[in-house]
Amino acid sequence: MPGDDSIHWIVEGNMDEDSVLRLESIITNSHDRGADITLDLSGLEFLPEIGARSMSIMARKLRDRGSSFRIVGARGHVKERLKVSGVLEDQ
Repeated sequence: MPGDDSIHWIVEGNMDEDSVLRLESIITNSHDRGADITLDLSGLEFLPEIGARSMSIMARKLRDRGSSFRIVGARGHVKERLKVSGVLEDQ
């Protein structure tokens, strides 16, 4: 049941297409357990457009299913890209 569990993932370094796919898989598996997800991006230096788009889609899907999806610590280029994609619209 959503909300029963909370998972905090830390993402660091540079994200590429392969790491975007791995992150999607991790988040999907976490959600299957009914977890609320927090991504800490304070150590993420580069986020490709496909990564921001993927996070936007994942956030919408999780929220539609009753789970929370939060991103914390985004800064610089990563923060701007997430704002443009609509993921950080209220931050």
